[in-house]
Amino acid sequence: MSEKSLQRSGNNFDCLRLLAASMVVIGHSYWLTGQPEREPIRRFSGGYDMADVAVHVFFVMSGYLIAASWLHSRSLIEF
Repeated sequence: MSEKSLQRSGNNFDCLRLLAASMVVIGHSYWLTGQPEREPIRRFSGGYDMADVAVHVFFVMSGYLIAASWLHSRSLIEF
């Protein structure tokens, strides 16, 4: 893991966050209109909808950032 990958200008976490947040909004819009079965990802993912996939994306990003923070901390207290 390089130092540049954690710098704000050297990664795409903002883009991934925007994509995941958009997926949550779009995924929930199908439920709000009463047509959850028409949600496009649900057909190909075995029952998961866009909002489910977006939550998993957020968890993976969080895990990566927490692990990177731990690796770059000098002590447990600093972490």
